[in-house]
Amino acid sequence: TGQDNSINSFKNTEDETSSILSGSVDGSLHLRAARSKRLLMSMPMTLAFCYLALLWLRESITLSDLLQFVSELQLPYINAFQYFPEEMKLYGPDIRIFQVQSIPSYDEIQRKMRQLAEFLDMPHFPEITEKCFLHPNLLCIKYLLEANLPESMHIWTQRLVKKMGIGEVNYLTFHPLARGAKSINYEIQAAAVIVITLKLLFVLDDKHEWLLSDRAEELNKQNDEGIKHFRFRKWYKVMKSCLDESEKKAEEQEARYLWKCEKPLFSIKNQAVVHKKKRIIHSLTKQFVKLTSQPALEKREPSSFCFIWKQSSLERQSFHEDSLIGYDNEK
Repeated sequence: TGQDNSINSFKNTEDETSSILSGSVDGSLHLRAARSKRLLMSMPMTLAFCYLALLWLRESITLSDLLQFVSELQLPYINAFQYFPEEMKLYGPDIRIFQVQSIPSYDEIQRKMRQLAEFLDMPHFPEITEKCFLHPNLLCIKYLLEANLPESMHIWTQRLVKKMGIGEVNYLTFHPLARGAKSINYEIQAAAVIVITLKLLFVLDDKHEWLLSDRAEELNKQNDEGIKHFRFRKWYKVMKSCLDESEKKAEEQEARYLWKCEKPLFSIKNQAVVHKKKRIIHSLTKQFVKLTSQPALEKREPSSFCFIWKQSSLERQSFHEDSLIGYDNEK
Protein backbone atom coordinates (compact mmCIF):
# COMPACT_ATOMS: atom_id res chain seq x y z
CA THR A 1 0.00 0.00 0.00
CA GLY A 2 2.82 2.39 0.88
CA GLN A 3 4.48 1.63 -2.44
CA ASP A 4 1.22 2.34 -4.31
CA ASN A 5 0.84 5.69 -2.52
CA SER A 6 4.40 6.72 -3.45
CA ILE A 7 3.74 5.77 -7.08
CA ASN A 8 0.50 7.80 -7.14
CA SER A 9 2.26 10.74 -5.50
CA PHE A 10 5.01 10.58 -8.12
CA LYS A 11 2.42 10.54 -10.93
CA ASN A 12 0.58 13.53 -9.44
CA THR A 13 3.84 15.47 -9.15
CA GLU A 14 4.73 14.51 -12.71
CA ASP A 15 1.29 15.68 -13.95
CA GLU A 16 1.64 19.01 -12.12
CA THR A 17 5.10 19.58 -13.60
CA SER A 18 3.79 18.74 -17.06
CA SER A 19 0.90 21.17 -16.56
CA ILE A 20 3.27 23.95 -15.47
CA LEU A 21 5.54 23.42 -18.46
CA SER A 22 2.65 23.35 -20.92
CA GLY A 23 0.80 26.31 -19.42
CA SER A 24 -3.00 26.60 -19.38
CA VAL A 25 -5.29 23.98 -20.87
CA ASP A 26 -5.86 25.94 -24.09
CA GLY A 27 -2.48 27.68 -24.14
CA SER A 28 -1.11 25.39 -26.84
CA LEU A 29 -4.13 26.17 -29.05
CA HIS A 30 -2.76 29.64 -29.70
CA LEU A 31 0.29 28.17 -31.40
CA ARG A 32 -1.88 26.15 -33.78
CA ALA A 33 -4.35 29.03 -34.18
CA ALA A 34 -1.55 31.28 -35.41
CA ARG A 35 -1.06 28.90 -38.32
CA SER A 36 -4.74 28.18 -39.02
CA LYS A 37 -5.87 31.79 -38.30
CA ARG A 38 -8.53 30.62 -35.87
CA LEU A 39 -10.42 33.15 -33.76
CA LEU A 40 -8.98 32.95 -30.23
CA MET A 41 -8.66 35.55 -27.51
CA SER A 42 -5.38 37.43 -27.56
CA MET A 43 -4.19 40.86 -26.50
CA PRO A 44 -5.24 42.54 -29.81
CA MET A 45 -8.51 40.61 -29.72
CA THR A 46 -9.09 41.97 -26.20
CA LEU A 47 -8.86 45.52 -27.58
CA ALA A 48 -11.26 44.53 -30.37
CA PHE A 49 -13.68 43.20 -27.74
CA CYS A 50 -13.46 46.51 -25.85
CA TYR A 51 -14.12 48.50 -29.02
CA LEU A 52 -17.05 46.23 -29.91
CA ALA A 53 -18.63 47.01 -26.53
CA LEU A 54 -17.98 50.76 -26.91
CA LEU A 55 -19.59 50.74 -30.35
CA TRP A 56 -22.61 48.78 -29.12
CA LEU A 57 -23.13 51.26 -26.26
CA ARG A 58 -22.44 54.22 -28.59
CA GLU A 59 -19.95 55.61 -26.11
CA SER A 60 -17.95 58.78 -26.74
CA ILE A 61 -14.67 56.81 -26.89
CA THR A 62 -13.56 56.06 -30.45
CA LEU A 63 -11.10 53.40 -31.56
CA SER A 64 -8.44 56.10 -31.95
CA ASP A 65 -9.06 57.14 -28.35
CA LEU A 66 -8.75 53.52 -27.21
CA LEU A 67 -5.39 53.09 -28.94
CA GLN A 68 -4.26 56.45 -27.59
CA PHE A 69 -5.05 55.34 -24.03
CA VAL A 70 -3.00 52.20 -24.66
CA SER A 71 -0.01 54.16 -25.94
CA GLU A 72 -0.25 56.57 -23.00
CA LEU A 73 -0.30 53.63 -20.56
CA GLN A 74 -3.79 54.50 -19.34
CA LEU A 75 -4.82 50.95 -20.24
CA PRO A 76 -2.55 47.98 -19.40
CA TYR A 77 -1.47 46.36 -22.65
CA ILE A 78 2.30 46.18 -23.08
CA ASN A 79 3.65 44.25 -20.07
CA ALA A 80 0.07 43.80 -18.88
CA PHE A 81 1.14 40.70 -16.93
CA GLN A 82 2.77 42.90 -14.30
CA TYR A 83 -0.74 43.79 -13.08
CA PHE A 84 -1.65 40.14 -12.52
CA PRO A 85 -2.14 38.95 -8.91
CA GLU A 86 0.92 37.46 -7.25
CA GLU A 87 -0.51 33.93 -7.37
CA MET A 88 -0.81 34.08 -11.16
CA LYS A 89 2.32 32.83 -12.91
CA LEU A 90 2.77 32.44 -16.66
CA TYR A 91 4.32 29.28 -18.04
CA GLY A 92 4.88 27.63 -21.38
CA PRO A 93 2.84 28.83 -24.37
CA ASP A 94 0.90 31.28 -22.15
CA ILE A 95 3.94 33.54 -22.18
CA ARG A 96 3.50 34.14 -25.90
CA ILE A 97 -0.07 35.34 -25.38
CA PHE A 98 0.89 38.18 -23.04
CA GLN A 99 4.36 38.93 -24.42
CA VAL A 100 3.30 41.98 -26.44
CA GLN A 101 5.99 43.73 -28.47
CA SER A 102 3.96 46.49 -30.10
CA ILE A 103 0.59 48.24 -30.19
CA PRO A 104 -1.72 46.92 -32.95
CA SER A 105 -2.76 49.18 -35.78
CA TYR A 106 -6.15 50.80 -36.22
CA ASP A 107 -6.97 48.58 -39.21
CA GLU A 108 -6.04 45.41 -37.35
CA ILE A 109 -8.43 46.14 -34.47
CA GLN A 110 -11.19 47.07 -36.92
CA ARG A 111 -10.72 43.77 -38.75
CA LYS A 112 -10.73 41.72 -35.57
CA MET A 113 -13.79 43.60 -34.31
CA ARG A 114 -15.73 42.65 -37.46
CA GLN A 115 -14.63 39.02 -37.13
CA LEU A 116 -15.67 38.99 -33.49
CA ALA A 117 -19.09 40.49 -34.24
CA GLU A 118 -19.71 37.84 -36.93
CA PHE A 119 -18.50 35.05 -34.65
CA LEU A 120 -20.84 36.18 -31.86
CA ASP A 121 -23.69 36.42 -34.39
CA MET A 122 -24.48 39.93 -33.17
CA PRO A 123 -27.65 41.59 -34.48
CA HIS A 124 -28.18 45.06 -35.92
CA PHE A 125 -26.24 47.57 -33.78
CA PRO A 126 -28.01 50.54 -32.13
CA GLU A 127 -28.56 53.35 -34.63
CA ILE A 128 -26.05 56.19 -34.91
CA THR A 129 -28.23 59.32 -35.00
CA GLU A 130 -27.33 63.02 -35.00
CA LYS A 131 -27.39 63.00 -31.20
CA CYS A 132 -24.76 60.25 -30.98
CA PHE A 133 -21.13 61.20 -30.44
CA LEU A 134 -20.03 59.04 -33.39
CA HIS A 135 -22.08 61.11 -35.83
CA PRO A 136 -19.74 63.08 -38.14
CA ASN A 137 -21.27 66.43 -37.15
CA LEU A 138 -20.37 65.95 -33.48
CA LEU A 139 -17.00 64.36 -34.23
CA CYS A 140 -16.13 67.29 -36.49
CA ILE A 141 -16.78 69.69 -33.62
CA LYS A 142 -14.41 67.71 -31.43
CA TYR A 143 -11.64 67.59 -34.02
CA LEU A 144 -12.05 71.27 -34.94
CA LEU A 145 -11.43 72.07 -31.27
CA GLU A 146 -8.52 69.64 -31.08
CA ALA A 147 -6.97 70.99 -34.31
CA ASN A 148 -7.35 74.56 -33.01
CA LEU A 149 -9.45 75.65 -35.99
CA PRO A 150 -12.21 78.31 -35.97
CA GLU A 151 -15.51 77.13 -34.54
CA SER A 152 -17.38 78.75 -37.43
CA MET A 153 -15.84 76.15 -39.75
CA HIS A 154 -18.40 73.69 -38.39
CA ILE A 155 -21.01 75.28 -40.66
CA TRP A 156 -18.97 74.11 -43.63
CA THR A 157 -18.43 70.61 -42.27
CA GLN A 158 -22.18 70.24 -41.70
CA ARG A 159 -22.85 71.22 -45.30
CA LEU A 160 -20.34 68.67 -46.55
CA VAL A 161 -21.75 65.86 -44.40
CA LYS A 162 -25.24 66.56 -45.74
CA LYS A 163 -24.03 66.91 -49.33
CA MET A 164 -22.07 63.64 -49.21
CA GLY A 165 -24.84 61.71 -47.43
CA ILE A 166 -22.49 60.32 -44.81
CA GLY A 167 -24.65 61.44 -41.90
CA GLU A 168 -27.55 59.09 -42.67
CA VAL A 169 -28.49 56.52 -40.03
CA ASN A 170 -28.34 53.55 -42.40
CA TYR A 171 -24.87 54.54 -43.56
CA LEU A 172 -23.44 55.01 -40.06
CA THR A 173 -24.99 52.02 -38.29
CA PHE A 174 -23.04 48.75 -38.17
CA HIS A 175 -24.80 45.62 -39.51
CA PRO A 176 -22.50 42.64 -38.75
CA LEU A 177 -24.64 40.00 -40.47
CA ALA A 178 -25.63 42.02 -43.54
CA ARG A 179 -24.17 41.01 -46.89
CA GLY A 180 -21.01 42.97 -47.56
CA ALA A 181 -21.13 44.49 -44.09
CA LYS A 182 -18.29 46.82 -43.18
CA SER A 183 -17.53 48.93 -40.15
CA ILE A 184 -17.22 52.69 -40.41
CA ASN A 185 -14.02 54.51 -39.49
CA TYR A 186 -15.95 57.29 -37.77
CA GLU A 187 -13.05 59.47 -36.65
CA ILE A 188 -11.15 59.07 -39.94
CA GLN A 189 -14.30 60.04 -41.83
CA ALA A 190 -14.72 63.18 -39.67
CA ALA A 191 -11.07 64.12 -40.13
CA ALA A 192 -11.47 63.71 -43.91
CA VAL A 193 -14.44 66.09 -43.87
CA ILE A 194 -12.32 68.72 -42.09
CA VAL A 195 -9.47 68.30 -44.60
CA ILE A 196 -11.89 68.77 -47.52
CA THR A 197 -13.29 71.87 -45.81
CA LEU A 198 -9.79 73.31 -45.46
CA LYS A 199 -9.19 72.52 -49.13
CA LEU A 200 -12.35 74.36 -50.15
CA LEU A 201 -11.56 77.42 -48.04
CA PHE A 202 -7.79 77.75 -48.48
CA VAL A 203 -7.09 75.69 -51.67
CA LEU A 204 -3.94 74.21 -50.02
CA ASP A 205 -1.71 74.34 -53.09
CA ASP A 206 1.21 75.89 -51.18
CA LYS A 207 0.36 79.26 -52.70
CA HIS A 208 -3.18 80.45 -52.12
CA GLU A 209 -3.22 79.64 -48.38
CA TRP A 210 -0.25 82.00 -47.86
CA LEU A 211 -1.82 84.74 -50.02
CA LEU A 212 -5.05 84.44 -48.03
CA SER A 213 -3.04 84.57 -44.82
CA ASP A 214 -1.36 87.81 -45.94
CA ARG A 215 -4.77 89.25 -46.71
CA ALA A 216 -6.05 88.27 -43.25
CA GLU A 217 -3.06 90.05 -41.69
CA GLU A 218 -3.96 93.25 -43.54
CA LEU A 219 -7.62 92.99 -42.55
CA ASN A 220 -6.63 92.57 -38.90
CA LYS A 221 -4.49 95.73 -39.06
CA GLN A 222 -7.27 97.77 -40.67
CA ASN A 223 -10.06 96.31 -38.54
CA ASP A 224 -11.69 98.61 -35.98
CA GLU A 225 -14.61 96.32 -35.04
CA GLY A 226 -12.58 93.84 -32.97
CA ILE A 227 -12.97 91.01 -35.47
CA LYS A 228 -9.90 88.78 -35.69
CA HIS A 229 -9.59 87.09 -39.07
CA PHE A 230 -8.12 83.59 -39.22
CA ARG A 231 -4.45 83.57 -40.26
CA PHE A 232 -3.50 80.27 -41.82
CA ARG A 233 0.27 80.90 -41.60
CA LYS A 234 0.14 81.68 -37.88
CA TRP A 235 -2.05 78.64 -37.23
CA TYR A 236 0.34 76.41 -39.17
CA LYS A 237 3.37 77.57 -37.17
CA VAL A 238 1.62 77.09 -33.81
CA MET A 239 0.33 73.62 -34.73
CA LYS A 240 3.65 72.43 -36.15
CA SER A 241 5.52 73.50 -33.03
CA CYS A 242 3.01 71.80 -30.71
CA LEU A 243 2.89 68.60 -32.77
CA ASP A 244 6.69 68.35 -32.93
CA GLU A 245 6.93 68.81 -29.17
CA SER A 246 4.17 66.27 -28.51
CA GLU A 247 5.78 63.70 -30.83
CA LYS A 248 9.14 64.11 -29.10
CA LYS A 249 7.57 63.59 -25.66
CA ALA A 250 5.69 60.53 -26.89
CA GLU A 251 8.90 59.00 -28.24
CA GLU A 252 10.71 59.64 -24.95
CA GLN A 253 7.83 58.14 -22.96
CA GLU A 254 7.70 55.05 -25.15
CA ALA A 255 11.46 54.54 -25.06
CA ARG A 256 11.52 54.72 -21.27
CA TYR A 257 8.45 52.63 -20.62
CA LEU A 258 9.11 49.70 -22.92
CA TRP A 259 12.24 48.82 -20.94
CA LYS A 260 10.48 49.06 -17.62
CA CYS A 261 8.64 46.12 -16.10
CA GLU A 262 7.81 45.64 -12.44
CA LYS A 263 7.76 41.84 -12.61
CA PRO A 264 9.03 39.45 -15.27
CA LEU A 265 7.32 36.75 -17.27
CA PHE A 266 7.75 33.43 -15.45
CA SER A 267 9.12 30.34 -17.09
CA ILE A 268 10.46 27.21 -15.42
CA LYS A 269 13.46 26.96 -17.73
CA ASN A 270 14.65 30.57 -17.92
CA GLN A 271 13.31 32.26 -14.79
CA ALA A 272 16.82 33.12 -13.55
CA VAL A 273 17.79 34.51 -16.95
CA VAL A 274 14.71 36.74 -17.05
CA HIS A 275 15.47 38.10 -13.57
CA LYS A 276 19.06 38.81 -14.59
CA LYS A 277 18.00 40.63 -17.76
CA LYS A 278 15.48 42.65 -15.73
CA ARG A 279 18.21 43.83 -13.34
CA ILE A 280 20.48 44.79 -16.24
CA ILE A 281 17.72 46.72 -17.98
CA HIS A 282 16.80 48.64 -14.83
CA SER A 283 20.46 49.46 -14.24
CA LEU A 284 20.96 50.73 -17.79
CA THR A 285 17.74 52.74 -17.63
CA LYS A 286 18.83 54.52 -14.44
CA GLN A 287 22.23 55.32 -15.94
CA PHE A 288 20.60 56.63 -19.12
CA VAL A 289 18.27 58.95 -17.16
CA LYS A 290 21.23 60.29 -15.15
CA LEU A 291 23.25 60.94 -18.30
CA THR A 292 20.42 62.76 -20.05
CA SER A 293 19.55 64.67 -16.85
CA GLN A 294 15.88 64.65 -17.82
CA PRO A 295 13.12 64.08 -15.25
CA ALA A 296 10.68 61.27 -15.87
CA LEU A 297 7.62 62.33 -17.83
CA GLU A 298 4.48 62.57 -15.74
CA LYS A 299 1.53 60.39 -16.60
CA ARG A 300 -1.36 62.68 -17.50
CA GLU A 301 -5.01 62.10 -16.76
CA PRO A 302 -6.99 60.12 -19.37
CA SER A 303 -8.41 62.45 -22.02
CA SER A 304 -9.23 62.17 -25.71
CA PHE A 305 -7.93 65.74 -26.12
CA CYS A 306 -4.17 66.09 -26.50
CA PHE A 307 -3.89 69.88 -26.36
CA ILE A 308 -5.28 72.81 -24.38
CA TRP A 309 -5.50 76.06 -26.36
CA LYS A 310 -5.64 79.49 -24.70
CA GLN A 311 -6.10 83.00 -26.09
CA SER A 312 -3.47 84.38 -23.71
CA SER A 313 -0.82 81.77 -24.62
CA LEU A 314 1.82 82.46 -27.28
CA GLU A 315 2.97 78.85 -27.64
CA ARG A 316 -0.56 77.41 -27.67
CA GLN A 317 -2.58 80.33 -28.91
CA SER A 318 -6.25 79.57 -29.54
CA PHE A 319 -7.80 80.24 -32.96
CA HIS A 320 -11.28 79.00 -32.04
CA GLU A 321 -12.85 82.45 -32.05
CA ASP A 322 -11.19 83.64 -35.26
CA SER A 323 -13.48 84.72 -38.07
CA LEU A 324 -13.76 83.21 -41.54
CA ILE A 325 -15.59 86.22 -42.95
CA GLY A 326 -14.22 86.91 -46.39
CA TYR A 327 -13.21 83.32 -47.07
CA ASP A 328 -16.71 81.91 -47.41
CA ASN A 329 -18.00 84.89 -49.42
CA GLU A 330 -15.73 83.88 -52.29
CA LYS A 331 -16.87 80.28 -52.39
